[in-house]
Amino acid sequence: MLKLTYIARISDSLPLAESIDEKEGDDEINNQRKKIMEQLSLFGSNSNEKISIDSGSMVFHSLTSMGVIYMTLCEKSYSSQMAYNFLEELKKEFEQLYSSEVHKVERPYAFMKFDTFIQKTRRIYTDSRTKRNIQTLKDELNDVHQIIKKNLSDVIGRGEELNQMSNMSNEILDGAKKFKTGATELAKLTLWKKYKIPLIILGILIFLILLRYILF
Repeated sequence: MLKLTYIARISDSLPLAESIDEKEGDDEINNQRKKIMEQLSLFGSNSNEKISIDSGSMVFHSLTSMGVIYMTLCEKSYSSQMAYNFLEELKKEFEQLYSSEVHKVERPYAFMKFDTFIQKTRRIYTDSRTKRNIQTLKDELNDVHQIIKKNLSDVIGRGEELNQMSNMSNEILDGAKKFKTGATELAKLTLWKKYKIPLIILGILIFLILLRYILF
């Protein structure tokens, strides 16, 4: 479960937005969060750096980008990958909306209206179905990646590749055209062999009938 989500400017630890799921233990959580922010502000943080910090039965996960830190607190049983996927979603939306304003604001929680998006995204990432779907999608993408990688390796490794493949495709196309023509002729020949005798007999009968009609 995602207990808390916090967004702040790293340079001066100015809080920009926050969303809390549970009130229980707020003071302790806030004190821990402040200590983490103080350390990050003091030593700085690289862009797109991911940090996880244990806090008893809970874990703080944080992601930094463009001078902003995105932090969430969750239970240890919650997947760290899911937590970082959640933070990535927040980062993309926040940067799209406020990237030009982040370093201009002076008052705390200037972007609290972003809480609506945080709550909506949090509900999605705490839904058990989302966990299963994301894992399934990751597995499928991994399979596709492996297939593409294998096919590319096969093509590059053989060295003959594209020209020969192009020539082969042209030969196959020409062969298909010839086969189509040959198949048509073969079908005609097969029909002739099958109905040749009945057609000859029918022709003779018609000839005799016409001959009788003319003579008599």
